[in-house]
Amino acid sequence: KNRMPEQFISIQRRLEHGGLRTVPTLSPVLLSSWRALDRGLLLPAPKGSAVQVAASGRVERIGFDRDLGYTILVDHGNGLQTRYAGIGTLIAEVGAYLQKGQSLGLLGWPRNGATPGVRFAIIENGRERTQQYRTLWL
Repeated sequence: KNRMPEQFISIQRRLEHGGLRTVPTLSPVLLSSWRALDRGLLLPAPKGSAVQVAASGRVERIGFDRDLGYTILVDHGNGLQTRYAGIGTLIAEVGAYLQKGQSLGLLGWPRNGATPGVRFAIIENGRERTQQYRTLWL
């Protein structure tokens, strides 16, 4: 059977058929509470909830934003990355390879009474694609 090389398979096709669907929090997610943000989707969850990586990958970068807390960027290969913000306690380290569902950290933000939860984004080839691919991941 002819198989197309991985690099030629579209991101949508990989997400649909690759079994990558994992919600980044262990808490129930209220679909009606999802909001599009300029930095991804807000997935409401209580402070202290574990934040899970949505697909296997390597932790590429960890940064800190005074409004969003720790922000973790995970590289899944082939131009696909996910970003998680709102983390107060880190578990993962830069360079660590994580399997789908492993914890990145614990929610510990937000500031100024904003809704607590993970700010989640899907990035393809450097461009945010959260709105286009969210139904495939979440």
